[in-house]
Amino acid sequence: MRRSLFTAGLVLALMVAVRADDPTSKYASLVPIATTLQPSSTGVSVQFEIWDSATAGIVISTQPHTVDTDAASFMTNDTGAGDLLLGRPGGLSAADFPAGSSRYLDVTQGGISVLAARLPLYAVPFTVSPGPQGLAGPTGATGPAGPAGPQGPIGPQGPTGPSAAFKNVLGTAFINLSSTPKMIASATFTAPSGGQAFAIATGYCNLPDPPNQVFLQIETTPNTLDVHPLQNVAILTNAAGGSTQFPAVVSRTFPVAAGARTLYLNAQLYTGTSIYINCQMNMTVFFTATPLP
Repeated sequence: MRRSLFTAGLVLALMVAVRADDPTSKYASLVPIATTLQPSSTGVSVQFEIWDSATAGIVISTQPHTVDTDAASFMTNDTGAGDLLLGRPGGLSAADFPAGSSRYLDVTQGGISVLAARLPLYAVPFTVSPGPQGLAGPTGATGPAGPAGPQGPIGPQGPTGPSAAFKNVLGTAFINLSSTPKMIASATFTAPSGGQAFAIATGYCNLPDPPNQVFLQIETTPNTLDVHPLQNVAILTNAAGGSTQFPAVVSRTFPVAAGARTLYLNAQLYTGTSIYINCQMNMTVFFTATPLP
């Protein structure tokens, strides 16, 4: 069975654990200590003294150290080393720390303490031969949410978003219709974003020599009609002896992507023989990024 040896090392109330890479467990790593030494100094000679009492008492042992201080006069490290070790050099003596005793650290220069008060030393258990890594414990409960951070800076102004707009175009005047679909008006526009285009054409048609029947429809290609089924189409019809001029309205909605787009108003003489059947139409396209709910 693997056996682990536990012993007690000494650390300050604010010190970190004994360094695993030190050559002996008789060293204890100290955190920076507030002193009255000259700030931002290096190579300062001091004595580490271990006492049996917080005041007065008996000095147990002393260690000469050469240390560095930071800008706030904190003793940060032994000169030439990256850390501050109690016991350097040679290590601490176990005989100086019998079980149940109290010990305090003082730092002096020329016999005068450079600390505000002696620092108590405490025993901390550690193992010099740890066992294998244990299983991970369960995840702890989520802690409370921290306070909201400060307001961040305002970002740059974004581009102007798309808005509703329209374009109006006058169709070609009086193109005579035939049994083949013809384009009689068109509207080219640029959509600022994806959205919906609502196109409407209004005007009138001349239907002489009845009977006649005319189809009008707005499409995405010129000279085409899609009248099966009869949706989005205007139908003008007159009988023999009837009127020969009729108002006309046709509309349609299209989904559009951002960019240029053309819509076409196409017309066809579906029934009739006159060669003078024609229309005068006005075409308007409305754009919106979002239709009404």
